[in-house]
Parts: sequence; C-alpha cells; structure tokens
Amino acid sequence: MMEMLSRLSETFGPSGWEGEVRELIGRMISFPAEKRVDTLGNLIVHKPGKGKKLLLAAHMDEVGLMVREIDNNGFIRFSLLGKVVTTTLPGSKVRFQDGTGGVVGYEHTNNHSSKPDVNKLYIDIGMDSKGVEKKIKVGDVAVFDTQFRRNGDRIFGKAFDDRVGCYILIRLINEITNSPWDCYFVFTVQEEVGLRGGRTAGYGIEPDCAISVDVTGSGDTPKGEEVPMKLGGGVAIKIRDSRMISTSLIRNRLVEIAEMKKVKYQYEVIERGTTDGAAIQLIRSGVLTGAVSIPTRYIHTGCEVCDIQDIVAATYLLKGFLEREL
Repeated sequence: MMEMLSRLSETFGPSGWEGEVRELIGRMISFPAEKRVDTLGNLIVHKPGKGKKLLLAAHMDEVGLMVREIDNNGFIRFSLLGKVVTTTLPGSKVRFQDGTGGVVGYEHTNNHSSKPDVNKLYIDIGMDSKGVEKKIKVGDVAVFDTQFRRNGDRIFGKAFDDRVGCYILIRLINEITNSPWDCYFVFTVQEEVGLRGGRTAGYGIEPDCAISVDVTGSGDTPKGEEVPMKLGGGVAIKIRDSRMISTSLIRNRLVEIAEMKKVKYQYEVIERGTTDGAAIQLIRSGVLTGAVSIPTRYIHTGCEVCDIQDIVAATYLLKGFLEREL
C-alpha cells in the first residue's frame, strides 16, 4: 500500500501533463481488464458486467506553476495551474518534468500581505538567464517537490488530491472479480482546471450511475476550515459541495453499506470545492451521482496529509457498493 501511494504521489502530473501518471497506473493494474485512452487523455478501464453502467472517477492531475516569463536575471515568473494556495508558496521546493529543481521566492515589500500577489513570486533554479533558457521555456510546468512520508497512520506528500483516489480505483480494479455492474473506472485529466476529463468521459460512456472518488478538506486544524470532516473520522460520504448535491439514492445506499459492513464514515458538507461528479451528474439528461472523499489537510499546498484508515474505509465501502446493484 505505502509503495503504491508513494509512487503515485511523487510522480509528475500537472493538469495537461498527466502522461507519466497514466503510464504508472497502467502498470499498477494487474487485472486483465480492457484499457483505453480517450481523446482528452482519460484512462478508461472497463470491467464488463450484465447490469447497469457504473462510472467511478478519480483524477490524475495535480496543481502546478506554469512558466510565463524568464526575466533578465534568470528568475522564472509563473501563473497558477489550478487553485494553488499562494500563502504557502514562498520557500516551497518545486521541480520541472526534466527533474530541474528550484525554490519559490518572493519580492520583499513593506506590505506583508497574508496572501502574496502571484505576480511578485518567482522560481529560482540558481542560474542566470542564459542557463535557465537552456533548460526551461515559457509554458513549462513545475510541481511541488515533496518526498512521501509516513508517521503512524498519517501520510504526508504532494498530490494526494487525487492520487489517493487513483490508488483506491486501482485496488478496486485488481480485487473485484464478479460485480453485477458494468463497471467503468476512469482516471480523469484536467480536473483541477475545470472538471474537463470527467465531463468528456461521462459524455462518451453514458453511465446510469456515477461515483467520484476524491479528497475533501478537514476541519481539525487550529483555526482551520469550518467543516465537519476530520482525519481518522472515516470515509466522507458527500451530501453537497459547491456545485453538486449527491443523488439521495446513491448517498443512502453508501450509508446503508457503511452501516451494514461497520465501515467508519462521516458526512461531507462543504460550500467550496467540487469534484468530477459535478460535471458527470449533468451529462446528457442527467446521471445518478454520488461521491466519497478522503479528508485531507493542506490541499493544494506542497504537503498534504491523509489518514491511512480513512483510505482503507473508502476502499472497503466501495467494494461493498460494487457487490450488488441498486
């Protein structure tokens, strides 16, 4: 489990550059299922069944920093790819796809704002402009450079949003052998920049039901978000987020299974953030859609934190859902 999570977390894969993650996931899937990559880059794994179509989605992409300019002194100005938390950026280590490492710096001013202006931030890779231009070009993307760590039941690393969801889907593909559902496991692209992969995959598959597997914020840190979820509280069954109200039929079935199998769970109610489920729910004439989430601290920063037992609970809950149709 830890080796898979570590490799998924540390692999380079910002929105639009998910190829390395997609290849890694393909190698991790041991069950001889049908795999294909669609036009946008989603990896779709089909395990046929005689029942209704069920789409399970987890996104491969992570947030990043896109180069927009290299100044005369070799400092790299960037724009945000996804909703990066800018307050934690100064001092963060980052790396580009070729392995070039750097650190995020900032222009010193007398106005120490709690939210840095991204136009005042830059990446320093320790070279002058000529050296930088030999390695980096406008449009290249850097991601956080964070080594995966474990401390008891807590894991620390980058891109748990949503490599944790990808891990859960891989486990389900490899371990579920006789589900009555006609299952489509979709590892989506470009979720962080507009739920794009989920929308196109859902349109092509035309599922009867869908479940998004993603992370959610936690409210268990000092002066943290005012949300009910906490690490170690179990898998979060979504009721609503900023763009989706879970279909009651799916939500209630998930709760029923959790109660029956004694899976530790909590309810998710948030007013900010959403998942691929919001896009899939509105495909064509509508899709019965729910979501399960892993409570996570410090989402979209250089180091996110999850609880292993919440991941285990989510996996077990979804196995139960796949055992029988609605």
